[in-house]
Amino acid sequence: MQSQFKEIKVLAENKDKTISDLETKNQQLNQRINDLSEKIKDYEAKLTLLESEKISLVSQVKNLQLELTSYKTRNQELNNIVELKEKNIKDLTSLIDNYNSKLTELQKQLDNIMKITKSYSRITKY
Repeated sequence: MQSQFKEIKVLAENKDKTISDLETKNQQLNQRINDLSEKIKDYEAKLTLLESEKISLVSQVKNLQLELTSYKTRNQELNNIVELKEKNIKDLTSLIDNYNSKLTELQKQLDNIMKITKSYSRITKY
């Protein structure tokens, strides 16, 4: 009987030790759960911030794309204006050259007329 009592006592001590170990492990696991919950909250806050920044960046990209399209359109318009002005300059240069040619021709004709007039004037004097 005494040996059974000792066995029961050892079993009870083992049971108490097992319960104590399980309670310690339970506390450790609960602490781990709390730590992980805090990390999850931190990560959720960071995720929310990143999502907000993403929305802002997407909006900025859209605005920049609109600006780029506007700049491309304006650039094309300016290129067209430059081409037109270059054509006008070319046309005007050609006109000026033409007028200069005509002016030179008229000047030659005038010079000839002046020579003839001088000659005629000399002839009529005699």
